[in-house]
Amino acid sequence: MAAPTPPPADIAQVRGDRISLRRALTLLGMTLLVPGSAQVAAGNRGLGRFAMRVWLGVIALVLVVAAVFLINRNWAIGLYANAVTPWIVALAFLMLGIGWIALLVDAWRLGQPRALATGHRVFVSGLALLLAVVMGFTSWQAFGIFRSQADLFGHVFAGGGNTTVTGGRINILLLGGDAGAGRDGLRPDSMTVASVDATTGRTVLVSLERNLQGAPIPEGNPLRAKYPNGFRCAEQACMLNGLYTEANDNKKLFPGDPNPGLTTTRAVIQNITGLQINYYALVDMEGFRELIDALGGIYLDIPYNVPLGDENTPLSKMPYLDAGQHVHLDGDLTLRFVRTRVQSTDYSRMIRQKCVMSAMLKQLSPTNVLSKFQEIVQAGKDIVETDVPSSQIGTLIDLASKAKNLPIASTAISPPLVPDTVNPDWAKIKVIVADSITASQKLDQADAGSAAATPTTSATPSKASTAKPSTAKASASASTKTTKATATATSSAYQAGQTDNLDQVCGVS
Repeated sequence: MAAPTPPPADIAQVRGDRISLRRALTLLGMTLLVPGSAQVAAGNRGLGRFAMRVWLGVIALVLVVAAVFLINRNWAIGLYANAVTPWIVALAFLMLGIGWIALLVDAWRLGQPRALATGHRVFVSGLALLLAVVMGFTSWQAFGIFRSQADLFGHVFAGGGNTTVTGGRINILLLGGDAGAGRDGLRPDSMTVASVDATTGRTVLVSLERNLQGAPIPEGNPLRAKYPNGFRCAEQACMLNGLYTEANDNKKLFPGDPNPGLTTTRAVIQNITGLQINYYALVDMEGFRELIDALGGIYLDIPYNVPLGDENTPLSKMPYLDAGQHVHLDGDLTLRFVRTRVQSTDYSRMIRQKCVMSAMLKQLSPTNVLSKFQEIVQAGKDIVETDVPSSQIGTLIDLASKAKNLPIASTAISPPLVPDTVNPDWAKIKVIVADSITASQKLDQADAGSAAATPTTSATPSKASTAKPSTAKASASASTKTTKATATATSSAYQAGQTDNLDQVCGVS
């Protein structure tokens, strides 16, 4: 038996509800895609036209910015890296988000939800609320990201460095500062000059042994009067890394200088290497672990078991970082890996430090930076101090991108290249550095007529081992001998040539 035909009035009601539902959903969709279009079609046309003009203006601005970025990428990045620009963008996102939410609410009102059937009214109202929440959350998150960027640029990239390119190179002094327990002030235990070709990005890392004594203080520095024959004192206690503390302890000699330790260390290293230092970056080693964790850790091939205890740790309880390929290191293990001197030498320690630098450079990617942006920003604010101006960030990013595809050469100003650290041959050191730079430049000259070097992929290995310290017990003595022998062999192999490829030493991939 056929179902009874609904009365015409009921059919008209059903059709009316469907039309009303389509109208309400269309108005919400129009607002989502083109803010203001719903108001132009069914509401306050003046408001709608204003909103559409704003929306079109935003699109035009984005296109202009994209065009400028393509034409002059470094200038565009430098403009954005100004602390004021991200604040403007952050406030713009917040205001646009609020305006968009208001238009969504108005579009919901124009859809006449009270005229809808109960089920349709609940659906449309819920959808409008969901869109408003998503829009609000997105704009607030964007506001937070750009605000953090503005804070980072203003806090870290205060400027003051030397933008002049000398000899076609940009030289950056990298200092790893440590003010841990038992230390008399901060001392830069890690001192490395990254000499970067200003065109190709090919990089040479020149590391200086912290135990170098008698460092010549250049004329014009107030400490020269106190140490006219170089930085020397009784019991051979005046080492290169102690200049930082010594200058800061004599601030009265440096009127108007907020950081005489940095000024002196920079001037002395510039004098030793013969390289004109453009910028510096001082990293607090204690906070270094936060940055590594923010990046998701690093991967290294560890060539030998590395002891992670200290001089007071019994051999039977000594924790080791086991040798292995594609070993994942978190922030804590990375810090212990670059700090330890147990059963090792300062020279092996320098190798490990440069391996970590190389790994960070090669394994940085837009994906892990963007996914952990807030953590990286906070870590950067806490541990990094530099005089790189915001206008040069684009240039350095460009060079870093090029450097990722090229082998990173390194030179250690330490034995055996510099056999005597008590009375170093400073003239020979300048020759060593100059020869390292020349060797690097010859590689660029050889590549000048060909295409850029084939990029090396820095993808995360599919089968990577996670580093866990192991404890040597019965075999502690044998392990110690093996570790020392391997460390010495690795150190000697590394130092045998002035520009060895770090990839061959620590397997950065």
